[in-house]
Amino acid sequence: MNIICDGHEVELIRLGEPIVAPDTCPFCGKPVVLEGAHTKCVNSECLGRGFQKVMQWVVKRDIKGLGDVTLGNLYDLGYVRTPADLYNLDYLVLEDLVGEKTSDKLIEALQKSKHCLLSELMGSVCIRFLGRRECEIIQEKTGISTVNGWFNLTVKDLLSVGGYQERKATEIVEGIYQTKGLIMALLKAGVVPYIEEAAAPAPSQTGLPLSGQILLFTGRIDRCDASGVRFTRKRMQQLAKDEGAQVVDDFDSSVTMLVTAELNSTSSKMKKAQKSGTKIVSEDDFFTMIGI
Repeated sequence: MNIICDGHEVELIRLGEPIVAPDTCPFCGKPVVLEGAHTKCVNSECLGRGFQKVMQWVVKRDIKGLGDVTLGNLYDLGYVRTPADLYNLDYLVLEDLVGEKTSDKLIEALQKSKHCLLSELMGSVCIRFLGRRECEIIQEKTGISTVNGWFNLTVKDLLSVGGYQERKATEIVEGIYQTKGLIMALLKAGVVPYIEEAAAPAPSQTGLPLSGQILLFTGRIDRCDASGVRFTRKRMQQLAKDEGAQVVDDFDSSVTMLVTAELNSTSSKMKKAQKSGTKIVSEDDFFTMIGI
């Protein structure tokens, strides 16, 4: 059994006695709560949670050369407490920790990571329910194109575009409000978010095979293209978009079609689709629909 404290995973090993999950965080001593399969600390100032937020930013921004050990040392020594601190690091500090050659590469990687899509910025700061793809979807549905647009997002806005229940919408809006200070600090540190220019729309979306459909993909992908390269999830999603569909990453009441390579799958997405009566199609049927 593993216990997660937003950044540190503790393995509990059975030694003849029943395993009892802790009721306090092993790092800060504050109460913990059960969220799904994980026990999490509720203390927003917990060092374990703080480290995880920094690590999450590093991973999602793909900052090369900043691994667990180096980041852990920077965190333990107090040089880094938030993702924004990464961009204010003293070169000499890095040089002492990792050497001149590595520090040069790390500085270069940090500079490169400052330029990111708006959806990547918002999806990399540990706001619950807001991954990068979810941010893209919200921006597409609401027309948000600036950081201030995100700050002004309301629960009513999310409910009006469909696909969100009030509880989820509320948590997203509250999460943005609670993370506003960090986002502003990142901007002050030189992070520059931008909007990717959309491709010119097709003359008409109404005649496309998947027009009006909201698709969700689940499970592995078996199909390979003519050159023998296996289709990726991202490539499948783009094919669906090209044929007029909207693509989402999580199941909700707006989904009209679930695509799977395993019709006998027992995944949570499959169970929800079956329960709600959502149309379920095989991978082969999907490719037939779009003429491949």
